[in-house]
Amino acid sequence: MFRLKVAFRYAFSKIRRQRLTSVFICLGIGAGIFAMFLIMSIMNGLQSKQIETLRSVESFDIIVWNTNLKTESIEEIEGIDKAFEFAETPVLINNLNSSSSVSARIRAYDPSFFGYKRVRGNFTSYPIPDTGISLSYNIASNLKFLGGNNFEITFLRPGKTATIVPYTQSIEVNAYYSSALTEFNSSTVLTSLDTYKSILGDRNTGIGIFCSSPVEKIAQVIKDKDNTAEVITWKQYNNAVYGALVLEKSIMYVFLSFMFLIICVNLRNSTRRLIDSRQVEGAMFRALGYRRKDIRIIFVLQGLIICIIGEAAGTLFGLLALNNMDSILNLIGKVSGSYLFSSSMIEPSLSTIEITVILCAVLLLGFIYIYAGCRKVFRSEIMEVIYDVSD
Repeated sequence: MFRLKVAFRYAFSKIRRQRLTSVFICLGIGAGIFAMFLIMSIMNGLQSKQIETLRSVESFDIIVWNTNLKTESIEEIEGIDKAFEFAETPVLINNLNSSSSVSARIRAYDPSFFGYKRVRGNFTSYPIPDTGISLSYNIASNLKFLGGNNFEITFLRPGKTATIVPYTQSIEVNAYYSSALTEFNSSTVLTSLDTYKSILGDRNTGIGIFCSSPVEKIAQVIKDKDNTAEVITWKQYNNAVYGALVLEKSIMYVFLSFMFLIICVNLRNSTRRLIDSRQVEGAMFRALGYRRKDIRIIFVLQGLIICIIGEAAGTLFGLLALNNMDSILNLIGKVSGSYLFSSSMIEPSLSTIEITVILCAVLLLGFIYIYAGCRKVFRSEIMEVIYDVSD
């Protein structure tokens, strides 16, 4: 306890401007921690939002093809929140008025799908008409489609003499939609299951599942119930996008590693200045009969106290910034005149594990630098220190 009191007293002593040096070191560590927390949480939030949108709009959590299981029996499985029947198939859309065509897919849902809690809010309006189809604004723009019924869509469906034959049908466009996923908007035409089945029957129908348990565990349970079913998780369905997100996160960690390196360099230089300024005090302790070990402990504790205070300040301001991100973004928007982001788009998040790892790594490096500096500085004899100071 005595060593700790002495270390704290020396950490913020007014002698030889020690307090000012300690404050600057705390600010440097705090600023580094704050920046790392802010960047990591925003990147985590952007990725989490992107993944949640993929799972809600594009691919569900799990998709089951070629199964004899019904939605009711699937929903009885523990860990599954909701299951919906849906269908999709590639199509060619042709606007006869403008002679424009677009290759896309038609996806059919049960109308109750758009009222589900994880889907609601991802579409600008109720996108499925009772009859006909719903075009995204992107596809309508590409087709130069302004309304009317002079509109054809070509499917591939089973034929009488050939396995698959093209089939063209005029269909009314009775609605327009927009979703939170740009890729979905540019490639998908929506319709109801009744309209789809009236044209193609049960071809390419499947069951989309939302679940709260790990998707791999649920997928295995479904395979055990129906070993002929093709079960695809959202990671497999969005393999290319998921791979890009993993790469993006890896690049983020590389960038944060450089930031961490800068913090380390700052920490090393700061601790060196801190220990060098304490050579005289160390010599005085030696003259009073303290062992080198006791002196090292005192000054290592001094450095750790300063490091912990800097980390605490950076963590506090970082968490405050995350909890008030909406106000900060609005302030930035007012100053810059451009509201590019909102908290609903970013939803920053930072796990306890990430916070703990960063803080422990900085504290460990601080201890190593301080201990190494103490061993080097306090190795000198008392008269050598007095001679250097007198010079």
